[in-house]
Amino acid sequence: MNAMNLNIEVLDQAASWSLKSLSSPSPPTVPTFLAVIWRNLADGSVYITRLAGRKLGHFQLAELERGCIHIPHSHFQPQWHPSLTEYDSSAYYFTGSPPIYIKKPRLVGYDETPGIAEKFTMEICVLERLRQNPHPHVSQYYGCFIDDEKGLVTGICLRKYSCTLGAFLENRLPPNQQKPPFDYMKVLKGIHAGITHIHSLGLAHNDISPSNIMLDEHGNAVIIDFDNCAPFGHPCRAGTPGWTNFAKVSAVENDVFGYHRVQQYIQGKVMQPQPQPQSNWSNGQRTFPAV
Repeated sequence: MNAMNLNIEVLDQAASWSLKSLSSPSPPTVPTFLAVIWRNLADGSVYITRLAGRKLGHFQLAELERGCIHIPHSHFQPQWHPSLTEYDSSAYYFTGSPPIYIKKPRLVGYDETPGIAEKFTMEICVLERLRQNPHPHVSQYYGCFIDDEKGLVTGICLRKYSCTLGAFLENRLPPNQQKPPFDYMKVLKGIHAGITHIHSLGLAHNDISPSNIMLDEHGNAVIIDFDNCAPFGHPCRAGTPGWTNFAKVSAVENDVFGYHRVQQYIQGKVMQPQPQPQSNWSNGQRTFPAV
């Protein structure tokens, strides 16, 4: 191992499978390729290396230097602007506030364009709007972390909640973690209220799923992850497989679809008939009543 290997820090990795291979009668057991994101600790440069036919963790550090692609910081860290909120650690660390979660852009899908930075910018803009219009069932955003030397946003600071709805219902919580209380009606009403508020701002979340709904310590549902949120009529990505209508345009019906899927999922997990919370939505609804 050469000197550079000693300065490599692996930041992230993800296996990639082709849609064709996944839909075949006998899906392969080995991914098409493994994307590894790593940093040279000597100078802070970030790279991506794609290794064909590798599973997670199946690589040596020396391999990462061969065929790697440098990722400029400006391609994944947006330009700082004074209109954005800067995270003030003094306002939260010593005031008994809830714990925080720092979200940074994920680079495994890097395509050699500034697209990741642009996507991160859009998410920050949505969070800024939600910060100006807070709601108890929508993720609480505290501001951005800034690299003053480069003038770039390095991450966003959010409130950390107890667990995802999916982890709770699938019993995937660590043994020593205290489970929040769970009430079927309370959770569904909270999700509905959060989506209602988002829509009142002219936005659709476009990725309502159990992994994007948190439970706080009191069992309240909180909607998180706004990287696919966009104003009505703007382009969006298809949401999480199994929970999406595969829409490419941001719209109310995308969230209505996700809400009803989550409702069915919770009902299946609690294993008993449950009363339905009052809702003025239907699966085919395309408009949302005034708030």
